[in-house]
Amino acid sequence: MTVGTGIGIGLIINGKCVHGLMHPEGGHVRVPISPLEQSEYAGFAGVCPFHGNCIEGLCTNVAIKERLGLADVAALADLSDDNPIWDLVGTYLGDFCANLFLTVSVERIIIGGGVCSRAVLMQKIRARFLASLNNYV
Repeated sequence: MTVGTGIGIGLIINGKCVHGLMHPEGGHVRVPISPLEQSEYAGFAGVCPFHGNCIEGLCTNVAIKERLGLADVAALADLSDDNPIWDLVGTYLGDFCANLFLTVSVERIIIGGGVCSRAVLMQKIRARFLASLNNYV
């Protein structure tokens, strides 16, 4: 999974990339909207032109920029690690990873991209992933 100006996923099953009608469009999956979205960000509606608040509309660098009213995506680098936006994005991406895990029974999720280069975010994704699974597996 890559998280940058978009969210892309690729699936490899039995050593082969998965292709169907088109490539996997996991970035357009929906996740539960966090209460933090309503309390801190006045009900941000997302930036996806097709779905609004799909995972791509909520967690890309453009979504973060728009939600926080930043001048451009380069300003994300200036956000502190304790900014509540990382809790929110970590929650959404952790739920998304749990959905991937439960839907496709993946053995491993590899996460990259500009947004996920922030170390504190990976910790938050992992914690939410485990909380979302709630000891199911």
